[in-house]
Amino acid sequence: MKKIYFLFYILVVISINLKAQTIACSEMCVLSISLDTVGPNELNVTIYNGINGSQINYPVVVVTDTNGDTILNKNNQFFYFAQILDDTLIHTFPTTLNTLATNFTGTVYIKDTPTGTICSYAYPMTCTVGINEYSQSGFSVYPNPATDNITIDLANFNNQNASIRIYDIAGKQVELLETTASKSVINIEYFNAGIYFVAVSVNSNKIFTRKLVVR
Repeated sequence: MKKIYFLFYILVVISINLKAQTIACSEMCVLSISLDTVGPNELNVTIYNGINGSQINYPVVVVTDTNGDTILNKNNQFFYFAQILDDTLIHTFPTTLNTLATNFTGTVYIKDTPTGTICSYAYPMTCTVGINEYSQSGFSVYPNPATDNITIDLANFNNQNASIRIYDIAGKQVELLETTASKSVINIEYFNAGIYFVAVSVNSNKIFTRKLVVR
């Protein structure tokens, strides 16, 4: 499953500029780091890329603790094809950690793979970029991994018009749901096992993307 992590952004991003560029470190912010122990343990790093920044291509996210030891993504894998502007992504990685201190401190590194440019951030951090009103709250998908049904919790969007799109790893849209409900249940029994991506937009603005594992 190495570089099979080419993602649905092939569909979303029509024009990708892979020429040499300097990514705008000041326009990104690490919103949160959390440990998910439902199913295989996973570490989630939520990153916002500001609207005045630059697109990050094949973003590699690495986290170290206060001792400088790498606790996330030692193999420098990428899971997303790109992180576009004004977009919040949850970068999810398997981990052997069983607990994560509520006051965890460390350093987060974000690398633009084609250029090799790396930005580093002391975590936790105070965000200075103009984060859109939903980015820090987002939505949740459970159970994850899933086999038959998933629930998408949109309570933080206050019953506004939301579009839920699910893409397979090749970028093909396999589900579309328009809703104003705070929670939606989607049947995924017909999905093949593998990795999918759930994207939610509110009032036609792209907001959040989460990885979904189907078994």
